[in-house]
Amino acid sequence: MVARLLLWALSLAVFAVPVQGADYFVSPAGSDSARGTGAAAPLKTIAKAASLVGPGDAIRIAPGLYDEKVVLGASGTPDAPITIRADGNGEVVLTAAEPDPAAWDRKFALNLSKQSHVIVEGITFRHCAAWILMADAHHITIRRCVFDGGRIYNLLRINNSSYVRILNCRFPFALKQTGVRTEAGWIPTPGADYIEIYRNSHHNLVDGCEFGPITHVAVAIEPFEKGTSPTFNIVRNCVFRNAEWKAVGILNGAQHTLVENNLCQGRAALFVHNESEHMILRRNRFVGYRDVTGGNPDITQRGAIRIGGGATNGRVYHNLFHDNQRTITSFNMGKPVPGNVWKNNILFDNAQTVFLGFKDLQGQNRMPFLHNVLRGKAAGEKLIQLDKEFYTLPEAAETFPDLYRGNLDADPQFIDAAKEDFRLKNASPCIDAGTSLAVATTGGRGRTIPVDDPLCFCDGWELIDGDEVVVGANAPARVVQVDDQKKTLTLDRDIVWNSGDAVSQPYSGKAPDIGPHEFEASSALEPHGLGQH
Repeated sequence: MVARLLLWALSLAVFAVPVQGADYFVSPAGSDSARGTGAAAPLKTIAKAASLVGPGDAIRIAPGLYDEKVVLGASGTPDAPITIRADGNGEVVLTAAEPDPAAWDRKFALNLSKQSHVIVEGITFRHCAAWILMADAHHITIRRCVFDGGRIYNLLRINNSSYVRILNCRFPFALKQTGVRTEAGWIPTPGADYIEIYRNSHHNLVDGCEFGPITHVAVAIEPFEKGTSPTFNIVRNCVFRNAEWKAVGILNGAQHTLVENNLCQGRAALFVHNESEHMILRRNRFVGYRDVTGGNPDITQRGAIRIGGGATNGRVYHNLFHDNQRTITSFNMGKPVPGNVWKNNILFDNAQTVFLGFKDLQGQNRMPFLHNVLRGKAAGEKLIQLDKEFYTLPEAAETFPDLYRGNLDADPQFIDAAKEDFRLKNASPCIDAGTSLAVATTGGRGRTIPVDDPLCFCDGWELIDGDEVVVGANAPARVVQVDDQKKTLTLDRDIVWNSGDAVSQPYSGKAPDIGPHEFEASSALEPHGLGQH
Protein backbone atom coordinates (compact mmCIF):
# COMPACT_ATOMS: atom_id res chain seq x y z
CA MET A 1 0.00 0.00 0.00
CA VAL A 2 2.77 2.41 0.93
CA ALA A 3 4.58 1.56 -2.29
CA ARG A 4 1.48 2.29 -4.35
CA LEU A 5 0.98 5.66 -2.63
CA LEU A 6 4.61 6.52 -3.28
CA LEU A 7 4.29 5.69 -6.96
CA TRP A 8 1.10 7.77 -7.19
CA ALA A 9 2.83 10.77 -5.60
CA LEU A 10 5.80 10.45 -7.94
CA SER A 11 3.50 10.33 -10.98
CA LEU A 12 1.81 13.56 -9.86
CA ALA A 13 5.18 15.21 -9.47
CA VAL A 14 6.19 14.17 -12.98
CA PHE A 15 3.00 15.56 -14.52
CA ALA A 16 3.37 18.81 -12.56
CA VAL A 17 6.68 19.63 -14.26
CA PRO A 18 6.12 21.70 -17.41
CA VAL A 19 7.42 20.24 -20.63
CA GLN A 20 10.46 22.15 -21.89
CA GLY A 21 10.38 23.22 -25.51
CA ALA A 22 13.17 22.55 -27.97
CA ASP A 23 15.80 25.06 -29.11
CA TYR A 24 16.40 25.28 -32.86
CA PHE A 25 19.73 26.86 -33.79
CA VAL A 26 20.24 28.80 -37.02
CA SER A 27 23.51 30.00 -38.51
CA PRO A 28 24.69 31.21 -41.95
CA ALA A 29 27.20 28.34 -41.76
CA GLY A 30 24.52 25.74 -41.04
CA SER A 31 22.56 23.33 -43.21
CA ASP A 32 18.83 22.83 -43.52
CA SER A 33 19.46 19.09 -43.67
CA ALA A 34 20.81 19.22 -40.11
CA ARG A 35 18.63 18.52 -37.10
CA GLY A 36 19.17 22.05 -35.80
CA THR A 37 18.57 21.12 -32.17
CA GLY A 38 22.17 21.72 -31.11
CA ALA A 39 24.55 24.62 -31.60
CA ALA A 40 27.07 22.26 -33.20
CA ALA A 41 24.69 21.34 -36.07
CA PRO A 42 22.56 24.41 -36.82
CA LEU A 43 20.05 24.98 -39.58
CA LYS A 44 20.92 27.45 -42.33
CA THR A 45 17.64 29.35 -42.68
CA ILE A 46 15.19 30.89 -40.25
CA ALA A 47 12.40 29.72 -42.56
CA LYS A 48 13.33 26.07 -42.01
CA ALA A 49 13.34 26.52 -38.25
CA ALA A 50 9.98 28.31 -38.47
CA SER A 51 8.51 25.24 -40.16
CA LEU A 52 9.59 22.97 -37.28
CA VAL A 53 8.74 24.85 -34.07
CA GLY A 54 5.77 24.32 -31.80
CA PRO A 55 4.60 25.64 -28.41
CA GLY A 56 7.46 26.40 -26.04
CA ASP A 57 10.14 26.12 -28.74
CA ALA A 58 12.72 28.79 -29.49
CA ILE A 59 14.57 29.73 -32.67
CA ARG A 60 18.04 30.94 -31.70
CA ILE A 61 19.67 32.84 -34.56
CA ALA A 62 23.42 33.34 -34.76
CA PRO A 63 24.80 36.71 -35.96
CA GLY A 64 24.86 37.16 -39.72
CA LEU A 65 22.82 38.14 -42.77
CA TYR A 66 19.68 36.15 -43.70
CA ASP A 67 18.19 37.02 -47.09
CA GLU A 68 14.87 35.21 -46.95
CA LYS A 69 11.17 35.43 -46.24
CA VAL A 70 9.95 33.64 -43.13
CA VAL A 71 6.44 32.31 -42.53
CA LEU A 72 5.74 30.94 -39.05
CA GLY A 73 3.60 27.83 -39.30
CA ALA A 74 2.55 27.33 -35.68
CA SER A 75 1.37 29.16 -32.58
CA GLY A 76 2.53 29.08 -29.02
CA THR A 77 0.33 28.98 -25.95
CA PRO A 78 -0.02 31.38 -23.01
CA ASP A 79 2.37 29.29 -20.93
CA ALA A 80 4.59 28.16 -23.79
CA PRO A 81 5.15 30.92 -26.37
CA ILE A 82 7.26 30.43 -29.48
CA THR A 83 10.36 32.64 -29.34
CA ILE A 84 12.36 33.88 -32.34
CA ARG A 85 15.44 35.69 -31.09
CA ALA A 86 18.95 36.83 -31.88
CA ASP A 87 21.55 34.67 -30.16
CA GLY A 88 25.16 35.42 -29.30
CA ASN A 89 27.22 38.56 -29.86
CA GLY A 90 26.74 40.46 -33.10
CA GLU A 91 23.87 41.63 -35.28
CA VAL A 92 21.25 39.30 -36.70
CA VAL A 93 20.00 40.89 -39.93
CA LEU A 94 16.93 39.69 -41.80
CA THR A 95 16.46 41.13 -45.28
CA ALA A 96 14.07 40.36 -48.10
CA ALA A 97 14.41 43.21 -50.49
CA GLU A 98 12.21 42.31 -53.44
CA PRO A 99 8.45 42.17 -52.86
CA ASP A 100 6.38 39.55 -54.61
CA PRO A 101 3.77 41.22 -56.85
CA ALA A 102 1.57 38.15 -56.81
CA ALA A 103 0.48 38.18 -53.18
CA TRP A 104 0.30 40.82 -50.50
CA ASP A 105 1.45 38.58 -47.67
CA ARG A 106 4.62 37.61 -49.54
CA LYS A 107 5.97 41.15 -49.40
CA PHE A 108 6.96 40.80 -45.74
CA ALA A 109 10.21 39.43 -44.36
CA LEU A 110 8.37 37.80 -41.44
CA ASN A 111 4.76 36.64 -41.62
CA LEU A 112 3.06 35.88 -38.29
CA SER A 113 -0.50 35.91 -39.63
CA LYS A 114 -3.06 33.71 -37.87
CA GLN A 115 -0.58 32.86 -35.15
CA SER A 116 -0.55 33.69 -31.46
CA HIS A 117 1.71 33.75 -28.42
CA VAL A 118 4.91 34.53 -30.27
CA ILE A 119 7.93 36.59 -29.14
CA VAL A 120 10.35 38.16 -31.64
CA GLU A 121 13.41 39.65 -30.00
CA GLY A 122 16.64 41.40 -30.95
CA ILE A 123 16.48 41.05 -34.76
CA THR A 124 17.40 43.79 -37.24
CA PHE A 125 15.12 44.06 -40.29
CA ARG A 126 17.19 45.92 -42.88
CA HIS A 127 16.39 46.91 -46.48
CA CYS A 128 13.35 44.68 -46.63
CA ALA A 129 10.43 45.24 -48.95
CA ALA A 130 8.35 45.17 -45.75
CA TRP A 131 9.06 43.94 -42.25
CA ILE A 132 6.37 42.02 -40.32
CA LEU A 133 2.77 41.14 -41.15
CA MET A 134 0.36 40.21 -38.37
CA ALA A 135 -3.09 39.53 -39.84
CA ASP A 136 -5.71 37.80 -37.68
CA ALA A 137 -3.05 37.24 -35.04
CA HIS A 138 -3.03 37.83 -31.30
CA HIS A 139 -0.66 37.99 -28.35
CA ILE A 140 2.46 38.79 -30.34
CA THR A 141 5.41 40.60 -28.74
CA ILE A 142 8.05 42.36 -30.83
CA ARG A 143 10.79 43.72 -28.60
CA ARG A 144 14.26 45.22 -28.87
CA CYS A 145 14.25 44.92 -32.67
CA VAL A 146 15.57 47.39 -35.24
CA PHE A 147 13.62 48.25 -38.40
CA ASP A 148 15.89 50.02 -40.87
CA GLY A 149 14.86 50.61 -44.48
CA GLY A 150 11.66 49.47 -46.17
CA ARG A 151 10.25 49.72 -49.69
CA ILE A 152 6.46 49.50 -49.62
CA TYR A 153 3.80 51.67 -48.05
CA ASN A 154 2.88 49.28 -45.25
CA LEU A 155 6.02 48.22 -43.35
CA LEU A 156 4.93 46.70 -40.02
CA ARG A 157 1.25 45.88 -40.28
CA ILE A 158 -1.18 44.88 -37.51
CA ASN A 159 -4.34 43.87 -39.35
CA ASN A 160 -7.42 42.57 -37.48
CA SER A 161 -5.08 41.59 -34.68
CA SER A 162 -5.07 42.07 -30.92
CA TYR A 163 -2.72 42.15 -27.95
CA VAL A 164 0.28 42.93 -30.11
CA ARG A 165 3.09 44.64 -28.22
CA ILE A 166 5.84 46.59 -29.98
CA LEU A 167 8.33 47.28 -27.18
CA ASN A 168 11.63 49.17 -27.08
CA CYS A 169 12.24 48.97 -30.83
CA ARG A 170 14.06 51.43 -33.09
CA PHE A 171 12.90 52.66 -36.48
CA PRO A 172 15.82 54.68 -37.87
CA PHE A 173 14.77 55.11 -41.48
CA ALA A 174 12.38 54.12 -44.26
CA LEU A 175 13.23 54.81 -47.87
CA LYS A 176 11.70 58.02 -49.16
CA GLN A 177 10.97 56.37 -52.48
CA THR A 178 8.52 53.73 -51.45
CA GLY A 179 6.15 51.95 -53.72
CA VAL A 180 4.43 48.79 -54.86
CA ARG A 181 5.88 46.21 -57.22
CA THR A 182 3.50 45.25 -60.03
CA GLU A 183 3.78 43.40 -63.30
CA ALA A 184 4.30 46.77 -64.94
CA GLY A 185 7.21 47.55 -62.64
CA TRP A 186 7.84 49.60 -59.55
CA ILE A 187 4.99 52.07 -58.87
CA PRO A 188 6.09 54.83 -56.43
CA THR A 189 3.82 55.90 -53.57
CA PRO A 190 3.92 59.23 -51.76
CA GLY A 191 5.19 57.88 -48.50
CA ALA A 192 5.41 55.06 -46.02
CA ASP A 193 4.15 54.17 -42.55
CA TYR A 194 6.34 52.48 -39.96
CA ILE A 195 3.51 50.83 -37.98
CA GLU A 196 -0.08 50.42 -39.12
CA ILE A 197 -2.86 49.30 -36.79
CA TYR A 198 -5.66 48.52 -39.20
CA ARG A 199 -9.28 47.39 -39.45
CA ASN A 200 -10.69 45.88 -36.22
CA SER A 201 -7.34 45.63 -34.47
CA HIS A 202 -7.76 46.19 -30.75
CA HIS A 203 -5.79 46.19 -27.49
CA ASN A 204 -2.40 46.82 -29.08
CA LEU A 205 0.55 48.61 -27.49
CA VAL A 206 3.50 50.57 -28.89
CA ASP A 207 5.79 51.38 -25.97
CA GLY A 208 9.30 52.76 -25.55
CA CYS A 209 10.16 52.96 -29.27
CA GLU A 210 12.24 55.50 -31.18
CA PHE A 211 11.22 56.66 -34.66
CA GLY A 212 13.36 58.48 -37.20
CA PRO A 213 12.30 60.20 -40.44
CA ILE A 214 9.24 58.85 -42.22
CA THR A 215 7.44 60.18 -45.28
CA HIS A 216 3.88 59.57 -44.09
CA VAL A 217 2.96 58.36 -40.58
CA ALA A 218 5.12 56.75 -37.94
CA VAL A 219 2.17 55.03 -36.19
CA ALA A 220 -1.13 54.98 -38.10
CA ILE A 221 -4.31 53.83 -36.36
CA GLU A 222 -7.19 53.64 -38.81
CA PRO A 223 -9.91 51.28 -40.11
CA PHE A 224 -8.68 51.21 -43.72
CA GLU A 225 -12.09 49.96 -44.85
CA LYS A 226 -15.71 50.78 -44.03
CA GLY A 227 -17.39 48.87 -41.25
CA THR A 228 -14.21 48.40 -39.19
CA SER A 229 -12.78 50.37 -36.28
CA PRO A 230 -9.54 49.91 -34.32
CA THR A 231 -10.20 50.31 -30.59
CA PHE A 232 -8.27 50.40 -27.31
CA ASN A 233 -4.81 51.02 -28.76
CA ILE A 234 -1.96 52.73 -26.90
CA VAL A 235 1.15 54.65 -28.03
CA ARG A 236 3.37 55.70 -25.10
CA ASN A 237 6.90 56.53 -23.98
CA CYS A 238 8.12 56.94 -27.57
CA VAL A 239 10.37 59.46 -29.33
CA PHE A 240 9.36 60.75 -32.77
CA ARG A 241 11.86 62.81 -34.74
CA ASN A 242 11.16 64.46 -38.07
CA ALA A 243 8.20 62.53 -39.35
CA GLU A 244 7.42 64.52 -42.48
CA TRP A 245 3.69 64.41 -41.97
CA LYS A 246 2.51 62.69 -38.79
CA ALA A 247 4.09 61.06 -35.76
CA VAL A 248 0.76 59.45 -34.77
CA GLY A 249 -2.35 59.39 -36.93
CA ILE A 250 -5.69 58.57 -35.26
CA LEU A 251 -7.81 58.43 -38.36
CA ASN A 252 -11.15 57.65 -39.97
CA GLY A 253 -13.14 56.39 -37.02
CA ALA A 254 -10.55 54.97 -34.63
CA GLN A 255 -12.00 54.65 -31.12
CA HIS A 256 -10.48 54.82 -27.64
CA THR A 257 -6.84 55.65 -28.30
CA LEU A 258 -4.33 56.61 -25.61
CA VAL A 259 -1.26 58.65 -26.60
CA GLU A 260 0.91 59.52 -23.60
CA ASN A 261 4.42 60.43 -22.49
CA ASN A 262 5.80 60.84 -26.01
CA LEU A 263 8.34 63.33 -27.38
CA CYS A 264 7.58 64.74 -30.84
CA GLN A 265 10.37 66.86 -32.37
CA GLY A 266 10.72 68.62 -35.69
CA ARG A 267 8.28 67.53 -38.38
CA ALA A 268 6.37 65.21 -36.07
CA ALA A 269 2.70 66.03 -35.59
CA LEU A 270 -0.29 64.29 -34.06
CA PHE A 271 -3.29 64.09 -36.37
CA VAL A 272 -6.83 63.17 -35.26
CA HIS A 273 -9.63 63.34 -37.79
CA ASN A 274 -12.58 61.80 -39.65
CA GLU A 275 -14.92 60.75 -36.87
CA SER A 276 -12.31 59.35 -34.52
CA GLU A 277 -13.56 59.39 -30.93
CA HIS A 278 -12.54 59.12 -27.33
CA MET A 279 -8.82 59.76 -27.57
CA ILE A 280 -6.71 60.67 -24.52
CA LEU A 281 -3.67 62.79 -25.37
CA ARG A 282 -1.65 63.48 -22.23
CA ARG A 283 1.83 64.28 -20.96
CA ASN A 284 3.30 64.55 -24.46
CA ARG A 285 5.92 67.07 -25.54
CA PHE A 286 5.72 68.77 -28.93
CA VAL A 287 8.92 70.70 -29.57
CA GLY A 288 10.18 72.49 -32.68
CA TYR A 289 7.38 71.57 -35.11
CA ARG A 290 7.72 73.06 -38.58
CA ASP A 291 5.31 72.84 -41.52
CA VAL A 292 5.74 69.87 -43.80
CA THR A 293 6.77 72.03 -46.74
CA GLY A 294 7.97 75.05 -44.80
CA GLY A 295 4.78 76.84 -45.73
CA ASN A 296 2.01 74.51 -46.77
CA PRO A 297 -0.90 76.66 -48.05
CA ASP A 298 -3.40 74.03 -46.86
CA ILE A 299 -4.11 75.12 -43.30
CA THR A 300 -5.55 71.71 -42.39
CA GLN A 301 -2.14 70.14 -42.90
CA ARG A 302 -0.35 72.48 -40.50
CA GLY A 303 0.12 72.32 -36.74
CA ALA A 304 1.82 70.17 -34.12
CA ILE A 305 -1.60 68.75 -33.31
CA ARG A 306 -4.56 68.70 -35.70
CA ILE A 307 -8.10 67.76 -34.73
CA GLY A 308 -10.81 67.85 -37.37
CA GLY A 309 -13.32 66.15 -39.61
CA GLY A 310 -15.73 64.90 -36.95
CA ALA A 311 -13.13 63.92 -34.33
CA THR A 312 -15.05 64.11 -31.05
CA ASN A 313 -14.84 63.67 -27.30
CA GLY A 314 -11.07 63.84 -26.95
CA ARG A 315 -9.27 64.85 -23.78
CA VAL A 316 -6.00 66.76 -24.13
CA TYR A 317 -4.26 67.52 -20.84
CA HIS A 318 -0.89 68.10 -19.18
CA ASN A 319 0.95 68.38 -22.52
CA LEU A 320 3.76 70.76 -23.49
CA PHE A 321 3.93 72.69 -26.78
CA HIS A 322 7.11 74.74 -27.24
CA ASP A 323 8.78 76.50 -30.19
CA ASN A 324 6.29 75.25 -32.79
CA GLN A 325 5.58 77.06 -36.05
CA ARG A 326 1.91 76.37 -35.47
CA THR A 327 0.49 74.57 -32.46
CA ILE A 328 -3.17 73.62 -32.85
CA THR A 329 -5.24 73.36 -35.99
CA SER A 330 -8.87 72.34 -35.87
CA PHE A 331 -11.06 72.20 -38.92
CA ASN A 332 -14.44 70.95 -40.04
CA MET A 333 -13.93 68.97 -43.24
CA GLY A 334 -17.74 69.22 -43.39
CA LYS A 335 -18.22 67.69 -39.94
CA PRO A 336 -18.38 69.28 -36.48
CA VAL A 337 -15.73 68.54 -33.86
CA PRO A 338 -17.59 68.78 -30.54
CA GLY A 339 -16.59 67.55 -27.12
CA ASN A 340 -12.81 67.99 -27.24
CA VAL A 341 -11.50 69.49 -23.99
CA TRP A 342 -8.06 71.02 -23.29
CA LYS A 343 -6.87 71.20 -19.68
CA ASN A 344 -3.62 72.07 -17.95
CA ASN A 345 -1.45 72.30 -21.07
CA ILE A 346 1.52 74.62 -21.62
CA LEU A 347 1.54 76.34 -25.02
CA PHE A 348 4.51 78.68 -24.92
CA ASP A 349 6.88 80.40 -27.33
CA ASN A 350 5.00 79.19 -30.42
CA ALA A 351 4.54 81.26 -33.57
CA GLN A 352 0.78 80.73 -33.56
CA THR A 353 -0.94 78.89 -30.78
CA VAL A 354 -4.54 78.09 -31.70
CA PHE A 355 -6.33 77.98 -35.03
CA LEU A 356 -9.94 76.89 -34.90
CA GLY A 357 -11.07 76.87 -38.49
CA PHE A 358 -14.80 76.75 -38.03
CA LYS A 359 -17.82 78.86 -37.23
CA ASP A 360 -20.68 78.23 -34.77
CA LEU A 361 -18.43 78.14 -31.72
CA GLN A 362 -21.40 78.45 -29.44
CA GLY A 363 -23.14 75.48 -31.04
CA GLN A 364 -21.78 72.13 -32.04
CA ASN A 365 -18.17 73.11 -32.53
CA ARG A 366 -16.99 73.61 -29.00
CA MET A 367 -13.43 73.14 -27.77
CA PRO A 368 -13.03 74.42 -24.19
CA PHE A 369 -9.58 75.59 -23.06
CA LEU A 370 -9.39 75.42 -19.27
CA HIS A 371 -6.39 76.38 -17.14
CA ASN A 372 -3.77 76.32 -19.88
CA VAL A 373 -0.79 78.57 -20.48
CA LEU A 374 -1.36 80.34 -23.82
CA ARG A 375 1.54 82.61 -24.70
CA GLY A 376 3.59 83.13 -27.86
CA LYS A 377 6.87 84.98 -28.18
CA ALA A 378 5.63 87.85 -26.01
CA ALA A 379 2.66 88.77 -23.84
CA GLY A 380 -0.53 90.07 -25.42
CA GLU A 381 -0.13 88.55 -28.87
CA LYS A 382 -3.18 87.63 -30.96
CA LEU A 383 -2.46 83.92 -30.92
CA ILE A 384 -5.98 82.57 -31.16
CA GLN A 385 -7.63 82.47 -34.57
CA LEU A 386 -11.34 81.64 -34.67
CA ASP A 387 -12.52 81.43 -38.26
CA LYS A 388 -11.10 84.66 -39.75
CA GLU A 389 -10.77 86.65 -36.52
CA PHE A 390 -7.67 86.86 -34.31
CA TYR A 391 -7.84 87.32 -30.53
CA THR A 392 -5.58 87.85 -27.59
CA LEU A 393 -6.27 85.52 -24.69
CA PRO A 394 -8.27 88.17 -22.75
CA GLU A 395 -10.26 88.96 -25.89
CA ALA A 396 -11.06 85.27 -26.47
CA ALA A 397 -12.08 84.88 -22.81
CA GLU A 398 -14.38 87.90 -23.05
CA THR A 399 -15.91 86.85 -26.37
CA PHE A 400 -16.24 83.14 -25.53
CA PRO A 401 -16.36 82.99 -21.69
CA ASP A 402 -17.64 79.42 -21.63
CA LEU A 403 -14.74 78.19 -23.78
CA TYR A 404 -11.76 80.08 -22.29
CA ARG A 405 -11.50 79.94 -18.48
CA GLY A 406 -8.60 80.02 -16.07
CA ASN A 407 -5.94 80.35 -18.78
CA LEU A 408 -2.68 82.27 -18.27
CA ASP A 409 -0.77 84.53 -20.65
CA ALA A 410 2.47 83.97 -18.75
CA ASP A 411 6.03 82.69 -19.00
CA PRO A 412 6.00 79.19 -17.42
CA GLN A 413 9.63 79.73 -16.27
CA PHE A 414 11.33 76.56 -17.44
CA ILE A 415 14.67 75.71 -15.85
CA ASP A 416 16.45 75.73 -19.22
CA ALA A 417 14.34 75.57 -22.38
CA ALA A 418 17.42 75.88 -24.63
CA LYS A 419 18.63 72.54 -23.28
CA GLU A 420 15.08 71.14 -23.30
CA ASP A 421 14.92 71.07 -19.52
CA PHE A 422 11.24 71.92 -19.19
CA ARG A 423 10.98 71.44 -15.46
CA LEU A 424 9.41 74.39 -13.67
CA LYS A 425 11.28 76.84 -11.48
CA ASN A 426 9.96 77.27 -7.96
CA ALA A 427 8.47 80.64 -8.89
CA SER A 428 6.62 79.32 -11.96
CA PRO A 429 3.02 80.54 -12.31
CA CYS A 430 2.13 77.03 -13.50
CA ILE A 431 2.60 75.50 -10.05
CA ASP A 432 -0.75 74.69 -8.40
CA ALA A 433 -2.51 76.59 -11.22
CA GLY A 434 -4.20 73.64 -12.93
CA THR A 435 -7.70 72.29 -12.52
CA SER A 436 -8.98 68.83 -11.68
CA LEU A 437 -9.66 66.36 -14.46
CA ALA A 438 -13.11 65.56 -13.06
CA VAL A 439 -15.30 65.97 -9.95
CA ALA A 440 -17.50 63.53 -8.08
CA THR A 441 -21.15 64.23 -8.85
CA THR A 442 -22.49 62.67 -5.63
CA GLY A 443 -21.04 61.65 -2.30
CA GLY A 444 -20.76 58.05 -1.23
CA ARG A 445 -18.77 55.11 0.07
CA GLY A 446 -17.34 52.16 -1.89
CA ARG A 447 -15.34 51.65 -5.05
CA THR A 448 -17.55 53.00 -7.83
CA ILE A 449 -17.58 56.80 -8.06
CA PRO A 450 -19.89 58.84 -10.31
CA VAL A 451 -17.94 61.64 -12.01
CA ASP A 452 -18.79 64.42 -14.43
CA ASP A 453 -16.09 63.46 -16.94
CA PRO A 454 -14.85 59.84 -17.05
CA LEU A 455 -13.29 60.34 -20.51
CA CYS A 456 -10.10 61.72 -18.94
CA PHE A 457 -9.21 58.34 -17.44
CA CYS A 458 -7.97 54.95 -18.59
CA ASP A 459 -8.29 51.60 -16.82
CA GLY A 460 -5.31 50.20 -18.72
CA TRP A 461 -7.34 48.28 -21.32
CA GLU A 462 -5.61 45.03 -20.21
CA LEU A 463 -2.31 46.41 -21.53
CA ILE A 464 -0.94 48.67 -18.78
CA ASP A 465 -1.89 49.52 -15.22
CA GLY A 466 -4.95 51.68 -14.83
CA ASP A 467 -4.57 55.31 -13.84
CA GLU A 468 -3.72 56.27 -10.31
CA VAL A 469 -6.20 58.89 -9.07
CA VAL A 470 -6.77 61.01 -5.99
CA VAL A 471 -10.39 61.60 -4.99
CA GLY A 472 -10.76 64.45 -2.53
CA ALA A 473 -8.59 63.87 0.55
CA ASN A 474 -8.18 60.13 -0.07
CA ALA A 475 -4.84 58.44 -0.70
CA PRO A 476 -4.20 57.46 -4.32
CA ALA A 477 -6.12 54.48 -5.70
CA ARG A 478 -6.00 52.64 -9.01
CA VAL A 479 -8.74 52.83 -11.65
CA VAL A 480 -9.79 49.32 -12.67
CA GLN A 481 -12.83 50.20 -14.78
CA VAL A 482 -14.10 53.26 -16.67
CA ASP A 483 -17.77 53.29 -17.68
CA ASP A 484 -18.35 56.05 -20.21
CA GLN A 485 -22.10 55.42 -20.38
CA LYS A 486 -22.77 55.41 -16.63
CA LYS A 487 -20.07 58.06 -16.07
CA THR A 488 -18.36 56.15 -13.28
CA LEU A 489 -14.87 55.15 -12.20
CA THR A 490 -14.32 51.90 -10.31
CA LEU A 491 -11.25 51.80 -8.05
CA ASP A 492 -9.20 48.94 -6.63
CA ARG A 493 -10.26 49.69 -3.03
CA ASP A 494 -13.07 51.24 -1.00
CA ILE A 495 -13.01 54.97 -0.20
CA VAL A 496 -15.36 57.62 1.20
CA TRP A 497 -15.92 60.76 -0.86
CA ASN A 498 -18.09 63.87 -0.98
CA SER A 499 -20.05 65.46 -3.79
CA GLY A 500 -17.81 67.92 -5.63
CA ASP A 501 -14.54 66.24 -4.62
CA ALA A 502 -11.82 66.78 -7.20
CA VAL A 503 -10.62 63.71 -9.13
CA SER A 504 -7.11 63.95 -10.58
CA GLN A 505 -3.92 62.04 -10.95
CA PRO A 506 -1.70 62.31 -7.85
CA TYR A 507 -0.09 65.72 -7.42
CA SER A 508 1.69 67.75 -4.76
CA GLY A 509 0.53 71.12 -3.45
CA LYS A 510 -2.90 72.70 -3.42
CA ALA A 511 -3.85 71.83 -7.03
CA PRO A 512 -2.34 70.12 -10.09
CA ASP A 513 0.40 71.96 -11.93
CA ILE A 514 -0.07 73.09 -15.51
CA GLY A 515 2.14 71.03 -17.84
CA PRO A 516 3.46 67.45 -17.79
CA HIS A 517 6.41 67.48 -15.40
CA GLU A 518 4.61 66.86 -12.10
CA PHE A 519 3.02 63.70 -13.48
CA GLU A 520 5.83 62.08 -15.43
CA ALA A 521 7.31 59.91 -12.68
CA SER A 522 3.99 58.38 -11.66
CA SER A 523 3.06 57.63 -15.26
CA ALA A 524 6.02 55.40 -16.07
CA LEU A 525 4.05 52.17 -15.84
CA GLU A 526 5.30 48.86 -17.13
CA PRO A 527 3.40 46.90 -19.77
CA HIS A 528 1.66 43.84 -18.41
CA GLY A 529 3.10 40.44 -19.11
CA LEU A 530 6.20 41.17 -21.15
CA GLY A 531 7.25 37.55 -20.84
CA GLN A 532 3.82 36.05 -20.38
CA HIS A 533 1.81 35.26 -23.44
